[in-house]
Amino acid sequence: MKRKPLMYDAVAINSAVSVDSVKLLAARELLGRRNSMESLELHCRICGHLSSIFCVTFDRTGLFVITGADDHLVKVWSVMTGLLRFTLRGHSSEISDMSVSHDNTLLATGSVDKSVRIWNLQTAATITVFYAHSATVTLVFFSPFISGNRRYLVSTGGDCVVNFFAYNAENHLFDVSPVSFNERMSQGARIISSSHSVGGNFVVMGDTHRFVRIYKMASDGIEKCFEIEAHKDRVDSLVWAHSGLQFASGSRDGTARVWKFSCNEWESLVLSIDDTKKNANGRGSYRVIMLCWSLEDDMIITSGTDHILHLWCPKTGASKGLLIGHKDDAYVLFSHPVYREYIISAGHDGFLIVWNIYKENIVRKHQNMIEGIGYGAFFDCAISPDGTIIAAVDAQGHLSVYGVGTNQLAKTTPKEQFYHTDYMTLIMDEDGFCLDEELGLPPHLMPPPIFVNADGNPYPALYQRLVPGRDILIDSSLNEVLESAWMSRMMVQSLPVSTITIEIERLKQLQEWECRNIEKECARKKPSVGLRMERSPQYLNRDAPVRRRNSASRRISVAQQASLQQTNVTETYETNAEIAAEEVEIDEIISSSSSEDYTYSSVSPRDEHSASSTTSSEADLSEDDDSFADDSDYHEPSSRSLNRPKRKGHKTNIPEFTETRRRSSRKRRNVVVIEDDNDEIQLDILNSDQPQSSNQDFNRIAIPMNDACIGKVRRKVQGEMVQFPEWMRIVKPCRFPYIAQIGDKVVYFRQGNTAVEMLQLYPVTQRMRPLAELNAEEFCDVVEVKYSRKPYRLTALKLHRLEENGTQTGFVFSVKFHDMDNVPDFIILRSLYDRSVSHRYHPGSRIETILDNHWWTGTIDKKEAEDEENYPRSNWYCIIVKWDTGEDERMSPWDVDPQQPGRRSGIATEKDLIAFAQQPVSDIEWPDNPRGFDGYLERFLEAVRELERKPELRPFISPVNLSKYPEYIRNVDYPVDVDTIMMRMVNRFYRRLLSLEQDIRYIAINANIFNEPGSEIVHNARVLVECLIRYLKFQFIGLINKFYRNTEYSDVQELFDELKNGPITELKEFNHHINKELSVQSKGGRINRQRKNSLGSASSNSSLQWFNDCERIMRNLVSLDRASHFVWDENDQNKETLRSLCDDGCIDLKKMLEKIISMIYTSPLELVADFKHLMETYRNVLDDKRSTVSHLVFS
Repeated sequence: MKRKPLMYDAVAINSAVSVDSVKLLAARELLGRRNSMESLELHCRICGHLSSIFCVTFDRTGLFVITGADDHLVKVWSVMTGLLRFTLRGHSSEISDMSVSHDNTLLATGSVDKSVRIWNLQTAATITVFYAHSATVTLVFFSPFISGNRRYLVSTGGDCVVNFFAYNAENHLFDVSPVSFNERMSQGARIISSSHSVGGNFVVMGDTHRFVRIYKMASDGIEKCFEIEAHKDRVDSLVWAHSGLQFASGSRDGTARVWKFSCNEWESLVLSIDDTKKNANGRGSYRVIMLCWSLEDDMIITSGTDHILHLWCPKTGASKGLLIGHKDDAYVLFSHPVYREYIISAGHDGFLIVWNIYKENIVRKHQNMIEGIGYGAFFDCAISPDGTIIAAVDAQGHLSVYGVGTNQLAKTTPKEQFYHTDYMTLIMDEDGFCLDEELGLPPHLMPPPIFVNADGNPYPALYQRLVPGRDILIDSSLNEVLESAWMSRMMVQSLPVSTITIEIERLKQLQEWECRNIEKECARKKPSVGLRMERSPQYLNRDAPVRRRNSASRRISVAQQASLQQTNVTETYETNAEIAAEEVEIDEIISSSSSEDYTYSSVSPRDEHSASSTTSSEADLSEDDDSFADDSDYHEPSSRSLNRPKRKGHKTNIPEFTETRRRSSRKRRNVVVIEDDNDEIQLDILNSDQPQSSNQDFNRIAIPMNDACIGKVRRKVQGEMVQFPEWMRIVKPCRFPYIAQIGDKVVYFRQGNTAVEMLQLYPVTQRMRPLAELNAEEFCDVVEVKYSRKPYRLTALKLHRLEENGTQTGFVFSVKFHDMDNVPDFIILRSLYDRSVSHRYHPGSRIETILDNHWWTGTIDKKEAEDEENYPRSNWYCIIVKWDTGEDERMSPWDVDPQQPGRRSGIATEKDLIAFAQQPVSDIEWPDNPRGFDGYLERFLEAVRELERKPELRPFISPVNLSKYPEYIRNVDYPVDVDTIMMRMVNRFYRRLLSLEQDIRYIAINANIFNEPGSEIVHNARVLVECLIRYLKFQFIGLINKFYRNTEYSDVQELFDELKNGPITELKEFNHHINKELSVQSKGGRINRQRKNSLGSASSNSSLQWFNDCERIMRNLVSLDRASHFVWDENDQNKETLRSLCDDGCIDLKKMLEKIISMIYTSPLELVADFKHLMETYRNVLDDKRSTVSHLVFS
């Protein structure tokens, strides 16, 4: 492939070439021919840790490799000799990540003990220790950004906090406090992937809740400038390209994306394999595991759960080939730092493979075969800057070193290498600095240790001289107490001053190049193309505060484009005249130096291997549920959890209520402020999980609602695409959020209502504030459910306060709310409340819950009122849970359940989710049918199957196409259609018949609102509603159908045709107002509790219409000649039979008709019972079984 011409500043060219061309030439001299990778051989395999190794990295010289393992140790090794050089001790738990500074003087390590340790690579001393996280440190890396002598170390944690530690490059003094960004917007969110631009101006982070956040580093501070909902599942991998303002992301949703900074925003291109190929290995949902760029950025390589490496064109998104060779998941993927055609992969199948991506073949393949075990899974790999050495680590604690050619010296080293001091006890002070308990010295100042094997047995004197500091001793003096070797020599060689100077100059030039291109892209503007939303500039001003700005951050919701984007070609736009020149590119010489220099792509090692390093049976179970987001802390594989030491660290402080909190099984959604024709602000929630049509793929910006923006009018662009809130479109039962249904018995929490005002996530009007006379907890009946869209979409409830025993008090009040992230439900079902309180949780109780489709387990640490002063007896957020991951969190009793035997953290199955959300449904709530809900379900499905064939009903069967009718969302309060209702019925979403009827009525209500009054479509909607409700109510007709076979309700299509052609006065149901009470005054008023036979009567189980229908049926039945035997006359000749019937308590058909007319019956079932009683009694008293009456009774 022809190389691109160098288009760069003269200074940049000179500085870049002076360092990179030297590196390049030196590497090529060492490597020799291009096919030298074919001679990649195993130099040595060393057992250096007693547990799994998850981290490995080279120093900047490529002469030393560093490993970090689950035995809490960090070890430095010589690549050339294969010998252990030193063991860094100080962490009290597993090592999670490592990074070496660009000048090769510092090593940063992160650990499960929640600390970040900074080591001096020359002296092995601990420089400083940071406890800036409240959970596991997931990632650490040194940023290439330079500002004078100021450098930055970046760390992320399971607490979803991003820390930027500033330090002086000359004296290595760190600032006391880091620049911190707390990105936890939901329970369980963690930062698990990161990368940075080649010049360090941009840092990008990915989390478990689908978000990518981009930070801008500048001399005057650090700011978060973009927050993008990038995928539909966790963002597992991020890799910046070797040149340019572009990076790639991979996710468990099965897609990868290429992101390019253009016109002050990030445009994405989806890389997705065909659905037919996603499950080739039968392991469930396909997910992208890892990705990398080729050396010249002309190709992106992704690995996935199909065990195949996919090659992609980053410009078009087209597939360019497949690399087949792995038999299990490949978690390691990176390009060769010198030769453009090579990439290296390694995975849980124990294979390390060198590929030629242009020929699509295997250049070299090694398998990690371990004697007595079989193959060992590779957990991490690293390549030296010159590309001649590859270091790999595995689950058994081995370090494997592969190199071009042979290395006889390394092959002769001991296969087990430990120091006798490796596992000696340390004493740690409050600042994290350690002393050896036996000698009282810092580990780096201790005498040279004794070289031992894995059992602790010393090696002979010949091998003891291999220990630094003992190499100059004679046999007789090997046991002498010596001073530390690092007092007179360097543990790791430092870079020459000239090399550091050139490297700094190169990074500065890259940084300046990036700044110029960022400024150009920020100045570029896109012309209007089609119907697009009007948007504010998304690039935030660098003069903004350094700390996280909750009210000013911008979010871009793009996950809706993920699965249905029609084209793989990104849109191109004309540029302004002043910047129409060709975009500057970085030459390959600059980008082909050490890949770690530019494309530090990191995924938390524990996250990337947690699911796949389980036993085979466990993996098979978990793979079926890969479609659910894995949002909890990492899940240790079985090999790492058998003898897992307890995690140590500082106890997490309990956050105030104003800190971000999330509810179980919740999804992130974005807030969009739009406006209707009346200039009233409307707030819609954008669902990122539901598939959208292709012409809805517009990026949306979430504008946080504060006092400043409430009064600011923003004109909505005609035809912009928005969606109804997700909570309005839920079709499955869910524990949270609470979806109100008429007739619910609920518990209202004043604290939660007040919290909405405190969080200030959306404006709260005076009418939405809680009443002063309300208690902390109120038991209520939901007597009315309405929906409104102004000033934004709300659910408006009327609640009837109850005594604790369920007796109505007569006090009614109104509550308005809508589901939104960071707002815990302040109304929950009474059944859920009673069940949770009955568990009587106490400190030490083991609990479990599902958060974001993932099981979490923990222990109740404390039980106390959240607001002891104002609400001392409230159960709201009264328990403090200590999760097994080490984090503390306030919860409510109904957020959790008692832990079931054998429950472990992991992905929740579909069955688990249903069981967790399902609430008991009583057949009393589904009257008029002996089979209860099941009878209604069967009847409804039967009606839908028949009615959907009618062409005039097609507009009501499926959801309205918002791309075709964008104004629909601005006029309709509550969207519903037959398919949605049917899905809810199948999933047992409705808790009672009244809720089902209310949804059915909204079909006609919406048609009337959106269409011309009196139009045919409005009439059809009313007929449909009338038909469905009538047809559902008379399910009991089958019990008496043997006597009335010609009833119009036996055929739903006939009923529909009759109603459609009948008088309009027969269509009453569409306008029937559902309210469980009558004469309700305004909020706080009293109820006139007179009993009235109407729909609103509390004694009614269904609407009044069934009285009219029963009367009509009974009149027709009585008018039949054969029914005369069951209508009694006092002059009846058979006095004995009549007397026997009356003595048995029977009534005849005429009496039944009178009871219907007088509305004595309270349910159709009572009528059915009277009818059956009459027939049974006739059977018992009739002697002549051959009589006409007997024939009618027994027929």
